[in-house]
Amino acid sequence: MAKRTSKSNTPEPISTVQRIENILAYAAAGVIGVSLLSMFIALVSKFLGVNEMPAILAQLPLVGLPFGFILVMSLLAVSITRRSRENREGNQNK
Repeated sequence: MAKRTSKSNTPEPISTVQRIENILAYAAAGVIGVSLLSMFIALVSKFLGVNEMPAILAQLPLVGLPFGFILVMSLLAVSITRRSRENREGNQNK
């Protein structure tokens, strides 16, 4: 088994940047997932011949997918910023 390098058994606190990354990742997955699910339900209901379908099923992907894309791009920007900051701090400590 691998030995622990830290002397305490308490986990390290989550930083603000990691918390923001987690929030963005879960929000993007949730928004995109709900949009794809509503798109799938709309397509299946049309295939089955349902005439009256709630309009939100057809309109939700039109808003949700671009919003999910914006969330993914912001997650990418936050991640790149964090990694560059960590690399810069790591090079200064050497």
